[in-house]
Amino acid sequence: MKLWEKIAAAYRGKRVLVTGHTGFKGSWLCRILHAAGAEVFGYALAAEQQSMFRLCSNERILTHFEGDVRCFSRLKEVYDSVRPQFVFHLAAQPLVLEGYRFPRETYETNLMGTVNLLECVRLSAGAESVLIVTTDKVYAESARIRKEGDRLDGADPYSNSKSCAELAAACYRRSYAGFPALSTVRAGNAIGGGDCAADRIQPDCVRAALAQKPVVLRHPRSVRPYQYVLDVLSAYLLLAAEQAEHPHLASAYNVAPPRGTSTASLAKMFSRAWGGLRIAGEEEDFSPAESRRLCINGEKLAKLFPDLPHTPLRDAVAETVSWEKARAAGKEMGAFTDGQIASYFSEERRA
Repeated sequence: MKLWEKIAAAYRGKRVLVTGHTGFKGSWLCRILHAAGAEVFGYALAAEQQSMFRLCSNERILTHFEGDVRCFSRLKEVYDSVRPQFVFHLAAQPLVLEGYRFPRETYETNLMGTVNLLECVRLSAGAESVLIVTTDKVYAESARIRKEGDRLDGADPYSNSKSCAELAAACYRRSYAGFPALSTVRAGNAIGGGDCAADRIQPDCVRAALAQKPVVLRHPRSVRPYQYVLDVLSAYLLLAAEQAEHPHLASAYNVAPPRGTSTASLAKMFSRAWGGLRIAGEEEDFSPAESRRLCINGEKLAKLFPDLPHTPLRDAVAETVSWEKARAAGKEMGAFTDGQIASYFSEERRA
């Protein structure tokens, strides 16, 4: 069965709750689910004005609830009204530098927000599958390529709060008989149109290109598992569907490309794809220390899904540039995004 056929068969007619649906990955995920025929519900803080959610008018394709995952009573009220069959928990404080600035709020959102969501699942019936999205940064510092069994101890408040969320999810999975199939997925550095976050290389490149200014690289020699956002979301969707049918698969999974890429290399790819973005000086100490090389091993998930796509990074960058140029040209971005999704899942693309 082709990739799209699997996704459509799993989610057509299903009630799906996505927390953090106004964010970058959440916005893409909701459009895929809508195209697959799911009944999509979202719970998140109000969307930023320039967010992908607003640019694509995603409020037209789902039922939108505003709320903070730190507020259990509001989250429980929404959860009980939705009665979801599938749950994707993406709501988070997602930035390393914001974690340094606001550690308490970061732990409240990323740890207790996850616990609140897990409590909603525990106290309500009907969910078949739950996926908790964390990060590739949950692991303790190591020169090795990280595998799922390695020690969890993120080095900074953001990363560590996600390590804590991993431990909480594993505890719920062990402690409560009858809990729905529950997995955590560890991915990071997704590349795709619509990311407007601060202090990320791809949005920094877009902002610099549109302003006709050079981009300054904070950590040019750092290596990260950069990958196409639709590759990441395909993994999420396939895993959530598969564990609904086979609950013994519930576990922790890395979502990673075959190899990492340096920030400088990614910026050069973006410059070539955009046509003329200048890369200025390199400021190695621009932000608090981060791991120079962060690579994770995705073999566990690859064995489960041997045909899981890994889009070449140059193609992912080209698709990102195409999306951002369409936005700058004033195109209708919901339709443009749906076109990229359709192209990604087309049989011709997989040939």
